[in-house]
Amino acid sequence: MDGAQAPNGVPRLNPAMLESFKPAKVFQDNSKRITSLHFDDSGQYLVTASEDDSLRLYDCVAGKTHKVLHSKKYGVHLARFTHRGPNHVLYASTKESGEKPNADTIRFLSTTDNRYISYFHGHKHAVTSLEVSPLDDTFVSASLDGTVRIWDSRNPQCQGCITLPPGQRAVVGIDQQSLVLAVVTQNPSNAADLPCISLFDMRQFDAGAFERQPLFDPTFQYTPRGPPPRLPQITSAKFSPDGNRILVTTAGDVHYIVDSFKTDETQARIGGGATDSLNFNDVWFGSEAEWAPDSEHVITANASEGGTVGVYAIGSAETGGGSNLVCQLDYVAPTPVQRVAFNHRYNMFVSASQAALCFWIPENNV
Repeated sequence: MDGAQAPNGVPRLNPAMLESFKPAKVFQDNSKRITSLHFDDSGQYLVTASEDDSLRLYDCVAGKTHKVLHSKKYGVHLARFTHRGPNHVLYASTKESGEKPNADTIRFLSTTDNRYISYFHGHKHAVTSLEVSPLDDTFVSASLDGTVRIWDSRNPQCQGCITLPPGQRAVVGIDQQSLVLAVVTQNPSNAADLPCISLFDMRQFDAGAFERQPLFDPTFQYTPRGPPPRLPQITSAKFSPDGNRILVTTAGDVHYIVDSFKTDETQARIGGGATDSLNFNDVWFGSEAEWAPDSEHVITANASEGGTVGVYAIGSAETGGGSNLVCQLDYVAPTPVQRVAFNHRYNMFVSASQAALCFWIPENNV
């Protein structure tokens, strides 16, 4: 498959190009829901995790399955490549959460010989968020045990721990310079406790957050009396490639764009609606929306305005923010699209609808 490589790795997208994306190939390899998507540094390889306990590697250039591995004993979610190449993958366990010692271990797998390189023990309940630093061997995880942990993939010992307020669950994101850690917390049992965005210095995270602001929906009516309206379940936090904004995704029909430097300002809200079966008791979420490499567009799964995939243009802070629906992309999916991921090296993106995986490229490359 010839997904045109972007000049300098960052294409300047325009409406005509975005509207030209078409399904190029659909894989029906999994027997259960695909729960995570991640590209390696080169953009050539994609790794997926599924509820059928499989890790699948795809060659995005050749347009074919590269390798299939199974984790029947431990389960698999939040599969992430490291910077050691496409033969090294981190992932979170999903089975027997909190019931046995080290049941919620993060595993570091060599896909070359299907051998575990390291085990990262520490979490006592299911891992809900896992992100690798864009620059080095650091990665960060969040868990239902109420902690966020910082790790180095070269060392099995936890490098640091942030304890969340009681009742909070969190998702994490790391900026492209690996300087700022975003922790977005939410209390699923107390609507009066507003979701909060906390920013930490990655070099001295033990000093505490240098900024902390509640997350508001600008369309909600907040009053002094009664609990505030509840935001949908927050599923991920993703810095834009230029680091200026944070995309906060949810399991509902809306996602939020927040200014990285003024987190008290919600710049835009965009349509969602990707997860037709998730609730606050479901931890296998993520990838409902994704930044395009130009930091000016976002793709969303199963956009609420209709269509299989929604493409939005995001205004800059200088122009007052906001968002504009550029187009809706469709194909006959067996179920609504629930996951999307944009390849920042090749001009392509992928979507997952339950167990089906679809490669999208511009029409002139199909």
